[in-house]
Amino acid sequence: MNNNAQRWFFRIALAEGLVCLFFYLFIPGGSGGGQIFAFSKFRLGLIGLTLAGTVLCLLPLCSRGIAERIRRWLASAGVRFALLLGAQAVMAGCVFLLRTFWLLYRSTADYVWFAAYQRLLPLTVWLMLLSLQLLVCLLVRAAPQIRARFRSEKKKWVRFALLMAAGIVLGGMIAVTRIGLVKDNNFFGKPTVPLLEWHLAVAFLFCLIWVVLQTRRRIPAGVIRFLPLLIWLLAACIWLGIPNQNGFFSPSGRAPNFEVYPFSDGSFYGHYARSLAAGMGFKGGEIPPRPLYIVVLAIFHLLADNQYESIIVLQTLLLALLPVLVYQIGKELHSIGAGMIAAWLVILRETNAILSAPFAHNVSTTKYFFADLPAALAAAFFVWMLVRWLKCRQAGSAQAAFYALMSGGALGIMALIRTQSLSLLVVMIPLTLTGARKDFRRWLGQAVLFTLALLCCLMPWLLRNRQLTGRLVFDHPMTQTGEMAASYNLGGLDLSREPGMNDGELTEKLTRSIRENVRMYPGQILQFIGAHFFNSEISNLRLFPLRDDLDSLQELIRPQSAFWETLGNDALDGVNLIFLAVSYALVALGVSAAVKSARLAGWAPLLVCLMFNLSTAIGRYSAGRYLIPVDWVLFLCFAMGAAEWIHILLRISGADPATHAPSGVSPWLADSTSKPAQY
Repeated sequence: MNNNAQRWFFRIALAEGLVCLFFYLFIPGGSGGGQIFAFSKFRLGLIGLTLAGTVLCLLPLCSRGIAERIRRWLASAGVRFALLLGAQAVMAGCVFLLRTFWLLYRSTADYVWFAAYQRLLPLTVWLMLLSLQLLVCLLVRAAPQIRARFRSEKKKWVRFALLMAAGIVLGGMIAVTRIGLVKDNNFFGKPTVPLLEWHLAVAFLFCLIWVVLQTRRRIPAGVIRFLPLLIWLLAACIWLGIPNQNGFFSPSGRAPNFEVYPFSDGSFYGHYARSLAAGMGFKGGEIPPRPLYIVVLAIFHLLADNQYESIIVLQTLLLALLPVLVYQIGKELHSIGAGMIAAWLVILRETNAILSAPFAHNVSTTKYFFADLPAALAAAFFVWMLVRWLKCRQAGSAQAAFYALMSGGALGIMALIRTQSLSLLVVMIPLTLTGARKDFRRWLGQAVLFTLALLCCLMPWLLRNRQLTGRLVFDHPMTQTGEMAASYNLGGLDLSREPGMNDGELTEKLTRSIRENVRMYPGQILQFIGAHFFNSEISNLRLFPLRDDLDSLQELIRPQSAFWETLGNDALDGVNLIFLAVSYALVALGVSAAVKSARLAGWAPLLVCLMFNLSTAIGRYSAGRYLIPVDWVLFLCFAMGAAEWIHILLRISGADPATHAPSGVSPWLADSTSKPAQY
C-alpha cells in the first residue's frame, strides 16, 4: 500500500468512524431518564470503542512516524496474510453476530435482543466496511501476484467459473420451476442433521494451525504417519463418550428388564442378525435386504452376547473408520490439511446427529442398527480405491491392477449393503475408460480384475437366492422392488402376490409392472425423479447450517430442536441464500482444485455423490437419511475448497509455506520437509 493509498484508507475510515459515533450520540434511546446524553453502560461502552477506533484511524494521518511504521509492517508477507484472513473473519463474525441477535429477537419476541441488535449495528457495519476496504487495498497491492497465479492456473479457474455458472443456472431454474421445492410424496424428505456454525470455525482454525506449523517446519513426520490412527481414536472416543439419546428409533427401556432394544428398521435388521447368530440362517430361507450389514451385526451379536449397548460399542469402533477414509481421500486429492478438515467435519456432524436423536426426524446414527453409515463407510472405501486406481493409471504404475481389484471388491461390498450402489458403474466405467485407447490391453486386464472382484462379492448371495427361488434375486421383493413398483404404479396395476407364487416370480411380476408404468407415463415419472434429485442436492448443500429461528444461545453450541427441518427449501431468505452460495462456491473451488491436483480422479467423489442421489431419486426417495451414504462428499469438497482458499491467500500475500517446493508440485502436496507427499 503506497503513501497516498494508505492516507486515503485512513481518511475514509476516520469519516466512517465519525458517522458511527454520531449515530451512537444522537439515535433515540438512553437511560430512560429523558435527558440528553444519559446513556446506558452498554451504550457508553460502544461509544468508547468507537471513539478509540476513530482515534486509531486519526493517528497515522497526524504522525508520519506511525504511518511509516505501518508501511514497514505491511511489507511483511505474514502480516499481509494475517490481515487478508482476519478481514474476512471479521466480516463473517459481524454478519453472524447481527444475524444471531435478530433471530433471537424474532424467535423469542424479547426486546432486549432487538435493542442489542440496534446498538451493535453501527459498530459492526463500520467494522465490516473497514474489513472490506482493507481487503480491496491488499488485493490491489497483490494484483501482479493474482494475475500471475491466474495465468499459471487458468484451467482451474475456468473449471471453477463453469461450476459456478452451472450452479447459477440450476438455481435460477429451480426458482422458476419450483422443481425440488414442491413435495412429491411421503418419501420427499427433509434435510438431514447439519453442522453447526462453530464446527466450521473450528475446522478452518485447524487447517490454519496446520499451515502455520507447516510454515515453521514444526510437523514431525511421525505425526503425519499416525494421523489416521489419531483420527480413528478421536472419532471413536467422541462418539462413544456420548450416551445413547433415546428417541423414536431407540426408545428407553421399559419393565420388566428396562433394557434398550432397536426399533423400526433397526429391529428388522436385529431380528435377522439374531437369527443368523443363532444358526437359523436369515430367518430360514428368506431374502432380506442389506445382507452384508446383517452378517456384520450377527458377528457383533456373537461377540457381545446380544447386549444392545455392547453391540453399539463394536459398531462404533467400526464406523469410526469413516472419517479416516475421508481423510485419506482428501489427502489423495488435495492435501493433508483438506483431509483433516473433512475428517473433523464428519466427526462433528455425527456428534450432532447423536445429540439430535430425541427430536430429529428420520435420523441415523452410530447408536442405531441402520445401514446408512455402514453404506457410507463402504462408499468412502470405494471412492478411495477408485481414486487410487485412476491416479495409478495416469502415472502408468503397476499398482493400478491392484487398485482395480480393490475397487471391484469395494463396490461389491457396498452393493451388499445398498443394492442401488451398482448404479455407480455408470461413473466408474467412463472415468476409467478415459485415455484407455493408448493402453487398451492394460485397461482390459484391469477391467477384468474389477469385474472378477465384483462378482466374487455378489455371486454367492445371488446363487443362494437362485437356489431358493429359481431366479437371480438380489433383495426381498416386498422391500426394494416392491416399494419401487408401488411408487411407480401410476396405472393402478395389480401388484399382489398370486397364490403359489414364490419370491422370484413375484420379483419378476413387480419388475414388469415398473417397466409398464415407465412406458405408459414417462413424463410423470421423469418429473418426480427430477423433483427428488434436486431435493437431495439442495438438502446436501444444507449440511451447512441455515436457520430462520433461534430460541436461545445454547442452540449455537448444541442443537435443542430440529431447526433444519422447520426451514423449508422454499422458505430460504436472503442471508441463508448468501450462505448457501458461499458454501457452494467453496465446494466448487474444492472440486476445481482436486481436478488440478489429481486430474481425472478429482471428479470421482462428486460424480459418485450425484449418481448415488440420482439412483435414490429413481426409487422415488430423497433427502433425509438417504443422503448419508454419500453426503460426506460435500464435507470433502468443502474442506478442499477451504484449504485451497487458504493456499490462495498464502500465494497472493507472498507467505507461501512451500516456496521452495519443486516446480509443478503444489505446496499443499508437500510435507513439512517441503518434499512431494508420498501416498
